[in-house]
Amino acid sequence: MGMNDLESSTDPTVLKTTWSKNLNALADTVDKLRRGRPTSLRMVGVSNEYLTDSGVAGALGGPDEAAKVFGSFNQVSCQVAAKHSGKCVDLRPVLNGPDGATPADPNTQDAMQKVADAIVAQGLNGLQ
Repeated sequence: MGMNDLESSTDPTVLKTTWSKNLNALADTVDKLRRGRPTSLRMVGVSNEYLTDSGVAGALGGPDEAAKVFGSFNQVSCQVAAKHSGKCVDLRPVLNGPDGATPADPNTQDAMQKVADAIVAQGLNGLQ
């Protein structure tokens, strides 16, 4: 789930519904598989790939539309994580800076290290 869903729609409302359904199904499966055992669920959002990916930029129109789409995905991810006693990581401030406007290629070693560090910083909910 994620940005591949842009192939079916770029309407933030439609995407939000799709992402909510799919991410909840994923988290429900994790809950079922764990059968009540302690689990540290992390939902990892997305960066603003509009700033670096011309294909995404072309699909979304302008920067305001892109900001809505990426914001929607991160919002849904955080809502699902909270519903399942997990945490979320919004990658926009991690990779695109505090203002969300710094271009960053998410496919570099540096970016992946920043993502890993952000996930680790969330902790394990007291799990050992």
